[in-house]
Amino acid sequence: MYVSRSGKVVIKGVPVMDNGADSFHDGLVRIVRNGKYGFANRAGQVVIPTIYDGAMNFENGSAAVCNDCQTSREGEHHFFSGGDWFRINI
Repeated sequence: MYVSRSGKVVIKGVPVMDNGADSFHDGLVRIVRNGKYGFANRAGQVVIPTIYDGAMNFENGSAAVCNDCQTSREGEHHFFSGGDWFRINI
C-alpha cells in the first residue's frame, strides 16, 4: 500500500517484497486484486488491468506476465512457475 504524506491511501493492493511495498519500475507498480496482477501509476490509477495470474516488474518499457501460472513461497521468497508467459508494453 502506498500512502500520501497526508495519510490518504493512494494505491491499495501493492504486494510485499523484501519486507516492504513493491517499488515502482518505469513509473508503474504491481498491484493485486482478487488474486490477479496488474499495474498502477504514481497517482494510483490502474493503467494495466488486474487480469494476469502473475507479473514481473516493468523494465525498459515491458514486463513479463503470465496466465495459468502458480504462485509459490519459500520463506520470504515469492515466485511464479508454469503457465503461459508473454511480454506486455506500457
